[in-house]
Amino acid sequence: MNVIRKNKIGMLGKWFVLVLLVAVVGCSSLGGLDLNKALLSGFDTTSMQGNSTISLELKLDPKKQPDDKTKAMVELLNGMKVELKQLKMESRERMSIAGQLTLAKGAIPFQLFAAPDRMVLKIDGAPETMVFPFGLSGVMPMSDGDLMFSEALQSIMAKYKEKGIDKTYASLIVNNLPNPKSIGVSSGTETIHNEQVNGYKLETTIGGSELLPLLKTFIRNLTKDDQMLRQLVSQLYDVVWPVVEPYLKQGALELPMSGSADPFGSVEALGPVEAFGMFGGIRDSLMDVAADKELAVDMLHTLVKQVLYIAYIGVDSMGRGENNPIKDILGDKTYAKAKLFFDRDLALRKSDIELSVGPQSEDTSGISAIVLRIASEYWELNKPVKADVVEAGAKPFILGKNGTFLEWMKTIEPSSLLGELLADEIKRQSVPPFTYETKSILIPVGEAGTALGKTAYIENGTAYAALDMLALKMDADAAYNGDTATITTYWDSVIELTIGSSNAIIDGESYEMDGTVRKHNGLVYVPCRFIAEELGGYVWFDEEQNVIVVEWYE
Repeated sequence: MNVIRKNKIGMLGKWFVLVLLVAVVGCSSLGGLDLNKALLSGFDTTSMQGNSTISLELKLDPKKQPDDKTKAMVELLNGMKVELKQLKMESRERMSIAGQLTLAKGAIPFQLFAAPDRMVLKIDGAPETMVFPFGLSGVMPMSDGDLMFSEALQSIMAKYKEKGIDKTYASLIVNNLPNPKSIGVSSGTETIHNEQVNGYKLETTIGGSELLPLLKTFIRNLTKDDQMLRQLVSQLYDVVWPVVEPYLKQGALELPMSGSADPFGSVEALGPVEAFGMFGGIRDSLMDVAADKELAVDMLHTLVKQVLYIAYIGVDSMGRGENNPIKDILGDKTYAKAKLFFDRDLALRKSDIELSVGPQSEDTSGISAIVLRIASEYWELNKPVKADVVEAGAKPFILGKNGTFLEWMKTIEPSSLLGELLADEIKRQSVPPFTYETKSILIPVGEAGTALGKTAYIENGTAYAALDMLALKMDADAAYNGDTATITTYWDSVIELTIGSSNAIIDGESYEMDGTVRKHNGLVYVPCRFIAEELGGYVWFDEEQNVIVVEWYE
């Protein structure tokens, strides 16, 4: 069962902008502008109005003709724009956006409204307004365990917001980022929403070859900032532990789909040696450690630093070796540019960011570079702003309750621009049209290795099902060679699995699954959700019938 967390549009937006800005700008005082203070000032913004345009450019390689598939993608996406014409942030949890998606064939207007309990999307060509409910109760009936889990998450998020941990995260990042080589600041004036504003203009550029050295310096700086790291770990402890401790002591906090309130397994189901020896002892020890704040913070702080050291080695290794794809990308054709304008209160009011990624090798598939541009303006900062409410209407499509996203797509008017684009994409990808029937299988949940592949089982919150059954039902082919299983999907994608491993190779790219491939009674069992979704399915757990439901279109 999926847990749908409360959406924080404002928080996510701030983090996206912060990551872009600090990555390009770095942090120290220049030309009278305190960059640290300026970049962190965005976290003090609780309301505003603004607009933003995100555009995409695909630069063709004159030396190589793209194939038909690439050419079709270029024709569809080149020059694409997402225009957020009216962005109104009433508070960090309540906002609205009115805008349009512009493609070569035309524009598709949309409206979005987000509140603490829901997000409403109205898009031209879709007669039914889509509603995203936040919380498990909006998606499907909840068990007592799921309700407790949802309540615990909501309590954690409330405490997280109350303590302002966002700003601690941001301070840790901003204060430890090094400056790029090319950066300059000057005083000036900009016109923002028909208003002349005095402030500071900042311009900077980072070349692709600078990125890895800057990232290494940043990680090394983090490892040295013991005080801020410890403060962050301590704040997270104060947010999480008081909420989960009562549930863990009572054994009442059940993770979704786990079917068990005990994260170490059901003690009652074990024999006396296992129950009161290894598992009971580990659980009790961890509870005692977690209850001792000083000891818990020490251990977590040490763990975080170890992860940072490993990350440093990983980043360093990216820049070494022959035929390195990372080195190929981080060349002269890859860069990031930013032009930023801060007012005299050090609030960001205008930004123009350009990100370009281009390989140096001759194998470009016909595209020499991908360029993303983001231009934004902000006004009415921390002044009264009212979000434009988008009404759900008499018959809204409530995601989860009324069906899946794919089922909502079936309601799109074929004569609309959105409907035409979807029809073209279906033909291009040879995807079965949405008018086809919905197929499903119900897989009873039992014990591992029983019923010779006819049942699934759940272990540590992950459901496992027999690969042969999934492949047979979902029009895929499964072939075996020793410990390797190869799946060929309906769309001719190839998935390679290895028994004992949680790694899946999909069309040559590596992905981490939520569990390992294993063998029972000569049958290969795989993480059900991951594989079923790769085969085009949608998975959930019906607790009342104790079955896993897999649904897809055929």
